[in-house]
Amino acid sequence: MDRIEPGAGAQVRTRVSHAEGAAFDTGLRAFFAYRDLGIAEASAGGVRAHVIRAVPGKHAEPRWHRHHLEFQIVFVTRGWVRFEYEDIGEVTLKPGDSVY
Repeated sequence: MDRIEPGAGAQVRTRVSHAEGAAFDTGLRAFFAYRDLGIAEASAGGVRAHVIRAVPGKHAEPRWHRHHLEFQIVFVTRGWVRFEYEDIGEVTLKPGDSVY
């Protein structure tokens, strides 16, 4: 198995995040609740990971924005979500679908 080396000066630590009893907090958007998985701390800021769920009764007004990240993946476990991307247009994601 290949060993993956962290970025210069990074000290990667093993991080476990259990779903049972996990807290979801408000974040940038009122229509989502966020559970931080602690990956940013474990990777010295190299990667950020959240579980995000919709807040019932809240809806989003579409607006263009960018995420300045080296890596982002969306994986839908339940329900559906519709996004529009600059390069591929609108997509609807359902359980088991993902976008990189």
